[in-house]
Amino acid sequence: MPEGNTPPAVPPITVGAQEAPGGHFAVTSLDELNSLLKRWQQVKDEIDAAGYRLEETQRLIDSPADDPASKNQLSASRTSLVRATEHNNQMLLMATRFVEALQSAREQYAGTEAGNNSAITQSGA
Repeated sequence: MPEGNTPPAVPPITVGAQEAPGGHFAVTSLDELNSLLKRWQQVKDEIDAAGYRLEETQRLIDSPADDPASKNQLSASRTSLVRATEHNNQMLLMATRFVEALQSAREQYAGTEAGNNSAITQSGA
C-alpha cells in the first residue's frame, strides 16, 4: 500500500480505442467491457466474503490454555487478524473503486454506441 495506507487510484479506462496511453486500460467492445466488469465484481465479492471470514475468526479465536505462552499466541494471532482485516478493507475499497470506474466506462461506452447507431440509422447508411 502507498504511504498513508490508502489504495492507489484506479487507472483510467479508455473505451473504443485500439491502444491506450500509459497506465490506461483499453477496452474495444461492450462485450469485453461487460466481461471485465463481471470478473471484477466477482473479485470484489470474493474479497468481501474473505473479510467476513476474517471478522468471524477474530470473534471466535480463543486461547487454547490459560498459560502465558498461549495468551501470547492469542495476542499475536489477534494482531495478525487485525492487520489482515485492514488489508482486506483496503483491497475491497480498491476493487469497489475499480468496479465503479468500469460501470462508468460502460455507461459512457453504451451511450456512445447508441449515439453512433442512431447517427448511422438517420444517415441511411
